[in-house]
Amino acid sequence: MKEKVDSTDNQLSLVSDKKVLAYDQETPKKTLIFDHSVTAHRVKVASAAPTLEALENIPFLDMLVPVEKNVQIPVRIYTPPHLKNNEKLPTLFYIPGTGFVAAEIKFTHVTCTHVCQNAKCRVIVIHHRLAPENQFPAPYLDAYKVINFFVKESPNIFSIDINKIAISGYSSGGNIAAAIAIKALKEGIPIKKQILISPMVDFSRTLPGFKIYEEKDTDITEEFLHWIIGLYLPPSENPRNPKASPFWMKEKKIKGLPSTDIILAQYDRCRSDSEYYYLKLKKADVPVEKFVLDNETHAFLWRNIKVTEKFAERLQIAFKDIALEKPLTNTISHISLKNKAEEKEENTNKLKLIKANL
Repeated sequence: MKEKVDSTDNQLSLVSDKKVLAYDQETPKKTLIFDHSVTAHRVKVASAAPTLEALENIPFLDMLVPVEKNVQIPVRIYTPPHLKNNEKLPTLFYIPGTGFVAAEIKFTHVTCTHVCQNAKCRVIVIHHRLAPENQFPAPYLDAYKVINFFVKESPNIFSIDINKIAISGYSSGGNIAAAIAIKALKEGIPIKKQILISPMVDFSRTLPGFKIYEEKDTDITEEFLHWIIGLYLPPSENPRNPKASPFWMKEKKIKGLPSTDIILAQYDRCRSDSEYYYLKLKKADVPVEKFVLDNETHAFLWRNIKVTEKFAERLQIAFKDIALEKPLTNTISHISLKNKAEEKEENTNKLKLIKANL
């Protein structure tokens, strides 16, 4: 198959025009909030502009990491300013939310500049190959091999503190991050923390109980999720394959996972995934905390700076081994996006309602 390098949105990705065109023609077109076309979706994602601003003082380096013969994976490395010579840093490996099919860097750039500065850690963004040209397990293995390259083969070159490694991903990136954490546990890559942001961990889409919340998500539809899952998984693949859908991994294989945070929205199309994975990790005695953004939907990471601030705060706690006055193991927190006046008014209204019912 002839491959070419596509630099759309300042990101390298392996693209096969012939295969993309075939998927565009074979997939029925319907008018919803997205077009059932790989090309159209990629153009839409590439043309979207963040509403939040990136920090301009955070230096970054783009490079290619070889993962197999004739395959190099683009990564972007953010480093806190004023770094001392040869100072080893805590390092976060981050997998963006691409829906498995569309390259994205502008929103990720905003998130990672803030996390890099506020958490005082190096951030390495991994841009795996995209489906449908490269279906599961290729993107997942791409990301794993990149982490292995930095942590096991060249930590000293990049001044990485291998005792302070974290992994994170958003949406589809959360799927890959969760799967990598399990594989790393088995193969001895030392991951200290994982932060999963609205992760997709069940490709069967059969987990019950939260549909009433998911149906209020105005960012993505259930149909969209089935579409990208169909592009990512080969036709013969079982959607409950635990390497693809981490929720279905046996409990004994997730025991010993690192301390985990799961961040989700109240009205999140992937809320079932997050809620059930939280319970599964808790049952396996994994230290896990859940943060719910009230009155928000799936794309919350890209528009709310509070999320990025919480993200960085959690990394700082993990990297510095900060002892909290009240341990947060297996807890649930809510992140309110209201200002203080709105919160005061809401609390007043709640009090009135309570008194009225007494």
